[in-house]
Amino acid sequence: MDFDYPLAIARIALTQGTRHFLLVSAVGANAGSRWFYNRVKGELEAAILALPFRSHTIVRPSLLLGTRAEFRLGEKIAEWLAFLMPETYKPVSATAVAEALVASAREDRAGKRIIESAEIRAFAGRRSHPGPVS
Repeated sequence: MDFDYPLAIARIALTQGTRHFLLVSAVGANAGSRWFYNRVKGELEAAILALPFRSHTIVRPSLLLGTRAEFRLGEKIAEWLAFLMPETYKPVSATAVAEALVASAREDRAGKRIIESAEIRAFAGRRSHPGPVS
């Protein structure tokens, strides 16, 4: 699911004339990783970047913060200890991820762009300027 569905959606979008594909990946995504999750995310990124979109945007958030229906102890502990983590691994709000995606879609810059977790946090609280989304 983490690989096949997003790639299938990207291929369908391409056939429908989509010019800019945006993907939520994960911090540490690397096709050569020995960690399964990071390897799958890296392989997906590579497959998406190989598709002939005019623009590619990949966001790589760390632990996502936000309201959840269920309590997740591990995530709560990570949130409490975030001040000890390097910038790359500090948790990021789901809202900031959405804001980064919207801003990138509105900008619609040609080429390949990867937005790392620390940069995603910078989008928190920003207002995206109005403009067309393609």
